[in-house]
Amino acid sequence: MVDGKNLSHTVSIVDLKTNKVTGKIDVGAGPFDIKIVNDKLFTSNSGEWKLAAVSLKDQKVLKKVSVIDTPLGLAVSPDNKKVYVAIHGKGSVQVFDSGDVKELSTIKVGKSAWYIGVDTLKNKAYVTKREENSIAVIDMKKDEVVGNIEAGKGPIGIAVDSEAGRAYVVNHEDVSLSIIDTASDKVVGTIKLTPATESTYSGSPWGVAVF
Repeated sequence: MVDGKNLSHTVSIVDLKTNKVTGKIDVGAGPFDIKIVNDKLFTSNSGEWKLAAVSLKDQKVLKKVSVIDTPLGLAVSPDNKKVYVAIHGKGSVQVFDSGDVKELSTIKVGKSAWYIGVDTLKNKAYVTKREENSIAVIDMKKDEVVGNIEAGKGPIGIAVDSEAGRAYVVNHEDVSLSIIDTASDKVVGTIKLTPATESTYSGSPWGVAVF
């Protein structure tokens, strides 16, 4: 669990049997997203422009590496060998080796990259681009952009159901959900949502999950 906003430096550890916090790890300024790869926990530290790798055994930071701008969403390749970081300000995705945490490449995707969803069966990553109202499609074997999908206004959160062949994207600005067919990479449906509050900012959707 990531604690607080950009002023926070910690990730909380929760015992899922007791639902109690059992510890906290100081990972760096502004942890935004987290992913677990093998024996490591990775965090995107938006407040200091760094990717942190934490030992799950020792619960200590093993390494921090600088990124080119504000890091937001994280993703992991299906083989667990690579970590993908959405770089918000530069409209890019930086790719790191999950073992030694060294940069492998930088992929230009467009403006305002936010979150990354992964189709584990098709080896594709989907990057939401809020300012472009679209989603970039990355071939995770070649680490190249292979497509661009027009969504609703302000796409942010994304979840992928690989077995069903669908990706779901919440559009913050027009309060809707886009449904994408991952075989054709085309929008096959749109669901209009209802704002949770009267505020078009806090009441609009940010994230989505599938189960």
